[in-house]
Amino acid sequence: MFISFSKYQGSGNDFVIIDDRATVFPCEKDEFIRKICHRRFGIGADGLLLLQTSACAGFKVRIFNSDGKEVSMCGNGLRCFVHYLNSLGFKEESYRIETMHDIIDCQIKGDKILVRLQKPYVMNWGVNLDVDDSVFEAYVVHTGVPHAVIFVDDLEQVNVEESGRRVRNHPLFAPEGVNVNFAKRGADGAFRVRTYERGVEGETYACGTGAAAVALAACQLWDVTSPVRIVPLSKESLEVRVEQAVSGGKLLDLIGGATAVFEGKFCLEQFL
Repeated sequence: MFISFSKYQGSGNDFVIIDDRATVFPCEKDEFIRKICHRRFGIGADGLLLLQTSACAGFKVRIFNSDGKEVSMCGNGLRCFVHYLNSLGFKEESYRIETMHDIIDCQIKGDKILVRLQKPYVMNWGVNLDVDDSVFEAYVVHTGVPHAVIFVDDLEQVNVEESGRRVRNHPLFAPEGVNVNFAKRGADGAFRVRTYERGVEGETYACGTGAAAVALAACQLWDVTSPVRIVPLSKESLEVRVEQAVSGGKLLDLIGGATAVFEGKFCLEQFL
């Protein structure tokens, strides 16, 4: 049995997207998804997105990291998913998409896509984390998934793989762990960010919910004016608008591009 897929990237975060409205994809098999996302023996991706039908929104997306585990939200993935929906011929100006986290509103803004991240909240503020010989001050916020934001003086000197892994697995965040974002504010006002992603278990070129977490923490800490420009490792900038919600709390709009990379088919049995 052959399954069609599309490969997308948003700010360097890449995804395999599959139309699973017939719900035939064996998504309960972690190893199967890991094989598809493997960059040597599979298609290669940071994650996999499944299009399914929804009883409460226009569409449903199921999101899996490259370790095969399902996650509640992915900002860059949602932008790619909206682009994919347009490629299928829906051509809407706005979409309501069901995720494990919430129903997410998305809008087409010219060549950009806006994803509204619902109900962000602070989990832990200004907590000191002892990691080997270093102490990191972390601002932990939830933007659909949990993120630790750590502001540093020299981003280039951070060992993202090593320090990120240790913070991700810190006992404070057990058992699920946390995504880790190291950030530095530049002279131009933009924040350079490097992210260690839980579920990918390594540094990624970008992370949308991580960008939103950095913007939220920066606006809470300093007199930072919205929109906040985030420059990830890929150098493909993201914009985050931080607004006050009518019901209290904050609203975060993540804005950036998405690109179709290629399409193809794979033999299901070869990955099972």
